[in-house]
Amino acid sequence: MGKRYVVIWFRFLLTDYMIRRQPDLKGTCFVLTEKQHGRIVVTAVSEAAYQKGIRENMPLADARIYVNDLLVVNSDDQLPERLLRDLAEWCIRFTPTVSFELPDILLLDVSGCTHLWKGEGQYLRALFTRIREFGYTIFAALADTIGAAWAVSHFVGNRIIPPLQQWETLHSLPLHALRIDIETVERFNKLGIRTIGDLKTISPSSIKRRFGDLVLSRLRQAFGEEEEIITPITTISPYTERLPCLEPILTRKGIEIALSKLLEQLCSRLVKENNGLRKCLFKCYRVDSKVIELEISTQRPSNSISHIFMLFENKITTIEPALGIELFVLQAPQVEKLSPALQPLWEPAAIDNKRLSELIDRLNCRQGIEVQRYLPAEHYWPERAYRLAVSLDETLTTWPLNQYFPLIIFTPPVKITVTAPIPDYPPMNFRDTRDTRLHTIVKSIGPRRIESEWWIEERKHRDYYLVEDTDAGRYCIFRVGHYGSDTTEWFLHGVLP
Repeated sequence: MGKRYVVIWFRFLLTDYMIRRQPDLKGTCFVLTEKQHGRIVVTAVSEAAYQKGIRENMPLADARIYVNDLLVVNSDDQLPERLLRDLAEWCIRFTPTVSFELPDILLLDVSGCTHLWKGEGQYLRALFTRIREFGYTIFAALADTIGAAWAVSHFVGNRIIPPLQQWETLHSLPLHALRIDIETVERFNKLGIRTIGDLKTISPSSIKRRFGDLVLSRLRQAFGEEEEIITPITTISPYTERLPCLEPILTRKGIEIALSKLLEQLCSRLVKENNGLRKCLFKCYRVDSKVIELEISTQRPSNSISHIFMLFENKITTIEPALGIELFVLQAPQVEKLSPALQPLWEPAAIDNKRLSELIDRLNCRQGIEVQRYLPAEHYWPERAYRLAVSLDETLTTWPLNQYFPLIIFTPPVKITVTAPIPDYPPMNFRDTRDTRLHTIVKSIGPRRIESEWWIEERKHRDYYLVEDTDAGRYCIFRVGHYGSDTTEWFLHGVLP
């Protein structure tokens, strides 16, 4: 199947947007202007002003000759890009590959999408109708190439060019339809070359020698002899499944059915490739242009339909269909190879248990619960000596475990007051500044000095003690700086089992 593209030209993009915001402007002659080189120039015109003869790039003084009571609005340089980006994101309902070109063009790669609307005619009609309902004046064309669709939308109108028939459609169009600048077009006209058909009769070497690479490239792109790449506004995951709906979905049951169908398609691909997903996104595109997105993640790669559906199940209740959902999209942005589920008979299953990872996934999907695994990190200070594990399958580091590290770490450490007999001896008692309870120490180990990691930051050394009080509470405390100095401070860093 060959490539098929749609180009949508918003003839009065900015002024149509102004009319959407201020309906009273409909039928009014008004323009958007900006200052260029010391004079005020028209940058956009309303349809009514266009019919009166006012054009873009015309000085405002000249425009007032056509319409005395012309309404003038200041232009916003950032507005065209914002509008086109929003419209491009909305068009994802029709194809995942959407881009835009300033100042007024949307580009859609519709290859393999039109059959969902029972043909290209109904596809283009549905797209055209929906955008027109927003109040925009548009011209749309569908062709094998972006260049051909652009030319037809600008110089013919709404049209579908059948596959491999660019020549029949383009040969009589003016050279400006090739997206080349007006100065180059005028140079061609002086040579008697006025249409694309005329240009096609000239040898490529002559065109390149006299007019440069751009003209030749545009000509080849229009006829499919040179590929033109679309850069989508959103990154397209290779593991993406789409389900458009003939009628908007309003019920939870309908959403669950859609999710089940998408999971079947996605997981069947993952199984064939021996892959499993670690992260999955479920997007619901509503009729009112809003997008609802649900996200789940797994501790280990999974391609189990039932398990992934169960993770989404509790979150489906948060979806508000409103007027209805017209498109469902399921994406797996993070996919990994499945590791063989083999466990030696003489080793306990422990953390390699598949059921354990699925349990953690289910718990993490519940509100207010987050289960995480931590591994030792190659640092000496306790608050830096651990890191969040990527998955349950991640192996332990060879970095030695430190017996002075508390099981529960306070971040930041809690300041305490102590009573210590002589230097380097452990404290006899300490009092937590958060309360008034006095901890009398009966056992202790230490001190153990840990210098600061100077390659990270330069700070004073710490002298750590493990102590136990009369209530059998075990704590990790440390002193900052040398004993007896004015800057000596004591801190409670954590609790030991």
